[in-house]
Amino acid sequence: MDGNSSNDSDTPARSPIASASLLLATVLPVLAFVGLTPILPQIEAHFHAQAGASFIVRILVSVIGPTVIVGAPLSGLLATRFGERRVVIWATVAFGLAGSVAYVLDDLYAILASRIIVGLAIAATSTITTVILTKLYTGQARNRWLGYYGTTGSLTVLPLIPLCGFLGAINWQLVFLTHLIAFPLVVLFVIGLPPDRSRTAPIQVSVKAASRAQTSMPWPIPWALIAMGLACGIVVSSANLFLSFHIAQLGVTDSSRIGLILLPAALTAALGAFAFGMVRSRASASGAFALAFCLAATGYLIVALTTDLTLMAAGMAVAGFGVGMLAPNVFAVAAGMGTEADRSRLFGFTKGAFFGGPLLSQLVLEPVARSANAAAAILVLGSFAALLALWSIGRVRMERRALAS
Repeated sequence: MDGNSSNDSDTPARSPIASASLLLATVLPVLAFVGLTPILPQIEAHFHAQAGASFIVRILVSVIGPTVIVGAPLSGLLATRFGERRVVIWATVAFGLAGSVAYVLDDLYAILASRIIVGLAIAATSTITTVILTKLYTGQARNRWLGYYGTTGSLTVLPLIPLCGFLGAINWQLVFLTHLIAFPLVVLFVIGLPPDRSRTAPIQVSVKAASRAQTSMPWPIPWALIAMGLACGIVVSSANLFLSFHIAQLGVTDSSRIGLILLPAALTAALGAFAFGMVRSRASASGAFALAFCLAATGYLIVALTTDLTLMAAGMAVAGFGVGMLAPNVFAVAAGMGTEADRSRLFGFTKGAFFGGPLLSQLVLEPVARSANAAAAILVLGSFAALLALWSIGRVRMERRALAS
């Protein structure tokens, strides 16, 4: 499905504050995933006397992924029951409280517990803000704004890591106070987001749509979306698990140089997300998947097969452009499935699968990296992306034949 069909009469009123707040909300998952990375050595040094400190400190970051996998489908079900606006506001409050309270905690297990709450809150905010965005906009406008959403998230990484590093140099606990950014967002959500539709109010739908809602998607698990989310999550995030090791195996151990090699991918990912709306105005969802997977496969295969660092950076730039289009496209597809009442649930499963992809791929790629090297793992990933590209191209041809007949 293209994810463009929608009834404009059912589209809630939108305001500039609503649109801006939804884009600004992308800072929350970025902060949760990468905000602590510059200060992990300092946290470990502070709690070095505590048993298992080294292991637990690393979990402070890695625990976010599993909690999103669990929390995203749960948040979708909660939003279906209580309303998107209510869930996203309270989840953002929970993010701010749980994230910033670690500033005064001096127990590693207590900090870990706060991070679990942060992960569950992120699952809700990142899932439901996307849902609200797809309800505010329809057609090509929806595709453009999903692209803007991805662009904002990609660009947020660039200033956030240096900022957290600067604060950590003063006092590592100060980094936890960056989570207080959630509270201005709560104010924007309260002011700008449209009220949730009454659960008892009648919704004007066609007989055909009502019949479809009752018969085709009452509460089944959306296996196709889960598979699509897993595939996109694998291609988007798995390379990051092995790239720095591949570069180090080529003799580059300076972290600043490694960062420079990886920087083009972050920049082109933002460009790819920004260009997504233009791509979808000229191609179907399958066509956008075909282009994105082709670029990702080409880039990863270049990275895996070269030892030239300049060429490697160029390969990452190519892959980044394709990666930037994948998340907006999979959620555009999810927005076009089922009915509007199904959307929170569908997005929850899709988001959970998207974050579960890297964990699943690590089970396959880690043995490859150990038995051969990191380049071999990236080669397998590039080959997987190429297979997905071929599958998407086949879908495009099927769609064209269907239109021709």
